[in-house]
Amino acid sequence: MQRTQCLSVSMIALLLAACGPSDEELASLGRHQRIQVDAPVQATSSITIDAPASRVWSILANVADWPRWQREIDATSSVHALGENRRFTWRTGGMTIHSRVVLSEPDTALAWTGRAYLARALHVWKLTALSPTRTRVESSESMDGFLLSHFYSSAQLQATEDHWLASLKAAAESARPAEQAHR
Repeated sequence: MQRTQCLSVSMIALLLAACGPSDEELASLGRHQRIQVDAPVQATSSITIDAPASRVWSILANVADWPRWQREIDATSSVHALGENRRFTWRTGGMTIHSRVVLSEPDTALAWTGRAYLARALHVWKLTALSPTRTRVESSESMDGFLLSHFYSSAQLQATEDHWLASLKAAAESARPAEQAHR
């Protein structure tokens, strides 16, 4: 009897997880630079970085280097530069996330979907050149999954987004050429 109950609970969990948007629906949102607005967990942050959009993009799109400038990321797959439909895996907070790039517009926009356990995420990055040496970066993310909001909140995701952007800013600004740093 106990085994039947476990199977029933597992089936219900899988069915509930399937009630959210499909991977293709998330990908479509990402291609339009939007997140899932009805997701139980979501956050948006922005920051201005004193670096050209091309430099910010090169740091953000180089997955292999993420652990260098983003301490919370333990490891990444061997992908170096992100392009549409590229898949990559990364590890953070003891969790392995399997991601797929759904939008790649160099120096302008990047979006990927991610899966970990029964959770699905969509992360959208927008880069806007404010001048040749300044870039506004907006990061938006939504997460959905069975009972996700009982374990992870929008406030926690907001703190993560803020940290990602602060780390990206530090990496991009410290990579400035020596002559530009003295201006």
